[in-house]
Amino acid sequence: MCTEGKLTVRPFNKSATHAKEVGELTHIDLWGKYNTTSLYGWQYYILFVNDHSHYMTIEFLKAKSQASDHVKAYLTYLQNCG
Repeated sequence: MCTEGKLTVRPFNKSATHAKEVGELTHIDLWGKYNTTSLYGWQYYILFVNDHSHYMTIEFLKAKSQASDHVKAYLTYLQNCG
């Protein structure tokens, strides 16, 4: 059977454009709450992926409420690097 005939959604455009400069676009993912707390008390993590370089930064959090502080710190870091 033909796999294209079974598709209900068109595939993503493979020629999608990416950010042209570091810090122009950052993908952010907040994950948690872990079922088990780590040795250091972490139960969440926040992931930053730079769209231009695909460089990833991960920060571990004890509480979800810390996420906004980490986003602010990441944005400050990007401003100081440029």
